[in-house]
Amino acid sequence: MTSLSYLIIPHYFTRWRGVANACVVAGIGIGQMIGPILVEFLQKEYGYVGGTLLMGAVLFHACIGASLLRPIQNQTITNTSVQLVEPESRTSGVVTAEKKWTTVAIRIFLCVCRNIVTNFSVLKSRRAVIIAIGGLLTFNSWLNFIALIPFAVQAAGHPLQAASTCVIVSAVCNLVTCLAVSMLSDWSKFSMKGACMTSTAVIAASTFAFSVVTDIWWQKIIMGMWGCGVGSYMGIYGLTIAYYMGVHSLDATLGVTQLLIGLGFITIGPIIGVIRDASDSYTFSIWVLAGLAACSFILWIFMPNTTQHSHTTPLSPIT
Repeated sequence: MTSLSYLIIPHYFTRWRGVANACVVAGIGIGQMIGPILVEFLQKEYGYVGGTLLMGAVLFHACIGASLLRPIQNQTITNTSVQLVEPESRTSGVVTAEKKWTTVAIRIFLCVCRNIVTNFSVLKSRRAVIIAIGGLLTFNSWLNFIALIPFAVQAAGHPLQAASTCVIVSAVCNLVTCLAVSMLSDWSKFSMKGACMTSTAVIAASTFAFSVVTDIWWQKIIMGMWGCGVGSYMGIYGLTIAYYMGVHSLDATLGVTQLLIGLGFITIGPIIGVIRDASDSYTFSIWVLAGLAACSFILWIFMPNTTQHSHTTPLSPIT
């Protein structure tokens, strides 16, 4: 749903796109903060089954909200008639319906597979390659790093509560920076390339610094800086794709990027674990993750920046 949110915004907003994006990332960040609290409260009050059902009811409102995103001019009301099925033909009708839905499901699956393959043609653009590979490296860097934090802090001799504090500090800085950078993106002099390069540089530097600092207070400060880097990157993640690739190439570019990120997560993650086991230290693993973010920074240096797009007009793809 988070990926779909990034996909929807450029299609529905040509002006104040950054403000709309800020509203989305604020909802995502706040939801991640209050979600565990809400789940714990519901399970204590109504038990596991009752709490889970109520949480499902809360999430169901996303379906209702999504249905309202359809443009009004495209909504059509059609009259449908219900045909009564005679008792003797009811069984055959059920079989026919099952075959029909099976055919529809197969067609949808084949359509999705065909679109996935077709979307890779977007990588003919150098901009798309930088965005996709940069996303692969950056996402896998910070996702694996945040997963290592509790173990690395405990291995350094600090209590688990200290690790929790580090994560909270990074989350708060992440949310604040995400909102600020997202809203700043509507400024005419805002540089998408500069923001992405700065974000990846901060992520790489703070990740490396965390591994060489042992004092817990310095680690908390560094985690705050790391959260600012991640928040800055995520605040303009979807907007960057729309800015460089155009709205009608947004779907393909985002789809390919997300697919590469997922494939990287199930391959890079185990490699990081092997490095940790082989070295018997989290330091080398964290250095590798810092290196991934640094490689993303290097990629963004080569992003073509000869043509700038206006945020108030529909975007067009540039190869």
